Amino acid sequence: MQQVYDVFYHNLPLFLEEKDYAKISNLILKDSIDATIERDYATLLSPSGVVLGKYIQRDPLNFTPIALKKLQNIQLDEKFETYNSHIVTKDHQHVLLFITPAHLPNDTKGNTHLINVVDSACKAYSNETVLIENFGAAVVSAGNANQLRKDSLYTSSVAVIVIALLLGLYFKNPLVTIFILFPVGFGMAFALSFLFLLKGVVSAIAIGAGAVVLGIAINYSLHFFTHYKHTRDVKTVLQDLTVPMLIGCTTTVGAFLSLLFAKSEALHDFGLFAAFSLIGAMLFSIFVLPQLLKFSFRKEKEHVETDEASHSWIDRFTSYRFDKNKVIVISAFILTIVFTFFAGDVQFESDMNKMSFMTKETRDAEKHLDEVNNFAARSVYVFSNGNTLNEALDNNTVVSEKLEALKQQGLIKKYSSVSALFMSDKEQEVRINRWNTFFSQAKKDSLKQQLIATGLNFKFKETAFQSFYNLLENPVSKLSQADSDSLNKYLFKEWIGKVNGKPSIINHVKVDAENRELIYKAFESNPNIVVFDKQNLTSKFVEVISSDFNTILMITSILVFGFMLLNHGRIELAVINFLPMLISWLWILGIMGIFGIKFNIINIIISTFIFGLGDDYSIFIMDGLLNEYKFGKKTLNSFKSSILLSALVTIIGIGVMVFAKHFALQSIALITLIGMLCVVFISFIV
Repeated sequence: MQQVYDVFYHNLPLFLEEKDYAKISNLILKDSIDATIERDYATLLSPSGVVLGKYIQRDPLNFTPIALKKLQNIQLDEKFETYNSHIVTKDHQHVLLFITPAHLPNDTKGNTHLINVVDSACKAYSNETVLIENFGAAVVSAGNANQLRKDSLYTSSVAVIVIALLLGLYFKNPLVTIFILFPVGFGMAFALSFLFLLKGVVSAIAIGAGAVVLGIAINYSLHFFTHYKHTRDVKTVLQDLTVPMLIGCTTTVGAFLSLLFAKSEALHDFGLFAAFSLIGAMLFSIFVLPQLLKFSFRKEKEHVETDEASHSWIDRFTSYRFDKNKVIVISAFILTIVFTFFAGDVQFESDMNKMSFMTKETRDAEKHLDEVNNFAARSVYVFSNGNTLNEALDNNTVVSEKLEALKQQGLIKKYSSVSALFMSDKEQEVRINRWNTFFSQAKKDSLKQQLIATGLNFKFKETAFQSFYNLLENPVSKLSQADSDSLNKYLFKEWIGKVNGKPSIINHVKVDAENRELIYKAFESNPNIVVFDKQNLTSKFVEVISSDFNTILMITSILVFGFMLLNHGRIELAVINFLPMLISWLWILGIMGIFGIKFNIINIIISTFIFGLGDDYSIFIMDGLLNEYKFGKKTLNSFKSSILLSALVTIIGIGVMVFAKHFALQSIALITLIGMLCVVFISFIV
């Protein structure tokens, strides 16, 4: 643009670095001047002379292009050029078209129509010789959302059918299947109501994750109906279940409320939503379910232990005392030692890309884009900050020098920086002094005389290059505010911003993944320089989640053990009650460590959910054993049946997602399968 060229021309000394004067020294040699003026003359005689004439008159020796070439410093990709107003690769084999959606990339609903239109156009115009593909954040987000929707619909449909068949076969009453879901629905409404009163808003992610925890809520109704199936007496059900349900609910709610100690607002919302959901489900189960029990089963005058329903395979399986089998107990003891050894090997997955789903077409498009653009190289951003713009610019000079050194060593591929074009007042003074030192008055006079003499040979008037002579003679001053505003408007608006109200200058670096940490180390000692990249942000987020998770796990363990101690009144009973949860957790970690299964920000929530179920299962088993020991009441088999039924419902409901294509759903299913099998097995034998 003419306006940008004028700024560079009138302020030429400010855009020249020390290394540029070596080029200028060559340009002002007599032989070089003669050759340049001859080319200028030939250009003026050609058709392009109409356009280029005014530029030759103002800058016959081409000083300004030396400065203009620095615009490449803010151009990250050198493999492209413009051709007929299109962006193409240097070999003219690829054309790039950039589309800016009206909606944000994660607004999949808003971008759906656009992506469908683009997909249709790509398929319609592709043929054997032309391949048209589309790729971008919006495309990946839409692909993720579509796959999650398909997988969720498919797995949920299968799970609902299988769970309905399981409950129907066990209870042999369709009303039971319906009534079992009532506490779950009430718990969700109860939680949303309280969250609205407490906060007014709630994270959608928290609700989505909290919905999984409602699997705990269904336990309460399962315990009620299963126990009633064995006793056929509402009062007995309430007497046997109220205390363990209250204790189990209190400890589990306390575990979820411990998420309030985390740093993540989403985890706060998740903890509150899960806690209030369980409170609502428990209250509904205690006060409302007893009223529904008489509608669920046919009335009977007496308790019939030989009822055919009581001889279902679940009841027969749970009646077996696994804890009396020495082979099983010894094997479990040995496995516990092995799993404890490997428990410390579990890692957190910090690469969010591995949790993202892309279709084959999208992956192919990414691969092809990488082939022409080195797209796979990581983008790292270095921010130079300061209390004033001049201070930020001074810091940015330091950044550029270090980045240039890393580039010369081959440690980074390329970097984009405005430091060569936008300088602090201090750097401008240095460049002005350098210009004045180089162009002494004698050198200016000599250059002018040489240009006049050479120009006369090609019939140029003595005043033909007067504008250039004026440029040499005019005193050099710092960049005016008007010129600075023009550069910011046309060139630098995406590179200069503000952080917390203070100026910040961005430097964009392309680097291979293995060298990314070198950039962080280069600037770690300077508090005014901040290095950032998406992978690092994810890693920091995972570190926070990991740290929070360990803290919360410790708080939860202490809280649960404390409630158990208060309930039983004896520390040995509290230890026995707590032991199954501890052992099952070691089993889960050990299996994950052995098979290289990693925690991620998605399945770690399921771990909390499994811990809550283990808490409930342990409390019910302990209560059944104490009832049998103290009062001779045979409630243990009933509790074990409800636990196994609860586990099967959870495994079917969540575990079926192992057949999903999306990695996130597979991850949730895998942790659920491992966790539930460990929790149930340990509860039955310990």
